[in-house]
Amino acid sequence: MKYVRLDHYEFVKVIGPDARKFLQGQVTCNMEKVDDSVSLAGALCNLKGRVIADFRALAIADGVALQTEPGMAETIVNVLKKYAVFSKVEISTGKFSSPVLGCVGDDAEQLLSRLFAWQKPAVGNVFRTAEIAIISIGDAAQRFEVYPLTAAASTQLAALESAAESHSASLWHSLDIESGIFHVDAELSEEFTPQLLNYDISGVIDFKKGCYTGQEIVARMFYRSTAKKRMTLLSSPVPIEANSNIEYTENGATFITPVLRYCNGDATLQQSSLLLAVIGIQTADSGEPPRLTNKAQTSLQILTMPYTKL
Repeated sequence: MKYVRLDHYEFVKVIGPDARKFLQGQVTCNMEKVDDSVSLAGALCNLKGRVIADFRALAIADGVALQTEPGMAETIVNVLKKYAVFSKVEISTGKFSSPVLGCVGDDAEQLLSRLFAWQKPAVGNVFRTAEIAIISIGDAAQRFEVYPLTAAASTQLAALESAAESHSASLWHSLDIESGIFHVDAELSEEFTPQLLNYDISGVIDFKKGCYTGQEIVARMFYRSTAKKRMTLLSSPVPIEANSNIEYTENGATFITPVLRYCNGDATLQQSSLLLAVIGIQTADSGEPPRLTNKAQTSLQILTMPYTKL
């Protein structure tokens, strides 16, 4: 099993008797479902229905913790506090007592079971003891995240680390890309609608939960319009460079779009590089494959997302 210290994540803690009720009116996931056994991915949108930040919600003592990207916790806190005047909640950035660990590998289930006497939870569900919570992410790589709930968890997490192979956060980053997962950072906050990032089809939005900030626009786009562009997973036979762009053709017109996220494969193992970009959904029918603008002779292959058939 491989493990990653997820030190790059930031956390927002919403504590108080109104925590779930308050968040229910602000975010895209159904906070009424978040409890000791269920964790959900969600997003916070602005009034125009654009994504301010995304997160994973985990129930903690007296409230909810929101796991988010570096640089986004303070943004989430500032937005939520604008609406929290009449709710009995305390909103702050915070950390857990020990690093959260990400686990992946064919033997991950066996090792976690041995260390924590667990039973593998269903996708999105949580296994808990008094000291730790293990979330089944349930994406293409069958990943798990282990959260320390008390200071006593440090001993158990140390045992996990000694029994597994350590990797850098770049492994988690590449697995996100492979799974078609895009986390919004400060640079791209409020740039995209949920539809462009596939949040409407990957489980980040619950269309039955009721109102939240930006809900009317998000729902209208889902029910009354057809997506013309979506975030797409592509592979490249050559390494991707920072600030790379993609050129693609659709309906006879040529478009340029930036690479949102990428991870380069190991050239010695002849591994392809992977990247995420927002392109037209009819690009695959154009007869001309997308290309990197700085390597125009290199064709990119459009891959199928794990959660949909684009």
